[in-house]
Amino acid sequence: MLEHAWDALRDFEHKTPKNPAYTLLKLRTEFPDADGEELAAKLGAKLGKAVRADAGRQMLRRARLRFAEALVDEVACGLADPAPASVAEELANLGLLEHVRDFLPADWARKGQLAAE
Repeated sequence: MLEHAWDALRDFEHKTPKNPAYTLLKLRTEFPDADGEELAAKLGAKLGKAVRADAGRQMLRRARLRFAEALVDEVACGLADPAPASVAEELANLGLLEHVRDFLPADWARKGQLAAE
């Protein structure tokens, strides 16, 4: 499921080349201790242009949201009952809830939508 979520994020980046969501999130996984300035510099080097730290932080938040959406969608597709409560239970059972928890608003179980960008 994680692999499919990564694939979805990579596909999103290919379709929207001005949004380096996949590249940035992969950099974060490769350099988990990098601060905002360091991560922005690494992204800038990959993109061939300067990236401000504040812009990098916002892009990272959006990348994480897209990844969470892809992960939730992937889990939901594999369930007979894709209701939010069932999806949350399956995410917990798989140990994946921690990857999306920050994007689940209080009314998620009712609406089934992640937090907006």
